[in-house]
Amino acid sequence: MGQLQQRGCKVVLVGDPDQLQPIQAGKPFRDITQNNNAARLTEIRRQKSAWQREASRDLANGHTEMALQTYADQGAVNKSLDRDQAITALVDDYVAIVNRTAQTQPVWQWHIAALTCMQSTKPFEAQEMLRD
Repeated sequence: MGQLQQRGCKVVLVGDPDQLQPIQAGKPFRDITQNNNAARLTEIRRQKSAWQREASRDLANGHTEMALQTYADQGAVNKSLDRDQAITALVDDYVAIVNRTAQTQPVWQWHIAALTCMQSTKPFEAQEMLRD
């Protein structure tokens, strides 16, 4: 890094040192960002609601219980007795969303999201449920 700076070069590295652990020894990305003048993005844009952004910050800072409690307080945590019940609830919620938003959002986007989530041990059953 020192040689690059002496030559007037700018190094741009993009990543999240807390996202994935390195495969081999050391943490080069984290070391570089901690030992050099690194810029950090701090504004959360993915979540639109203030409570979701706050919960994301809590997760990023290791406050998992606080984040989960925030989601629970907003009615965004669903409990199921087992995997089959969870999948059935997911499909029911998905169908309700599609029925509500089919006029305003392309249905194929919901199908992709639902199929991604429903990689269950009963794929044919899930497909049948989506057809109904």
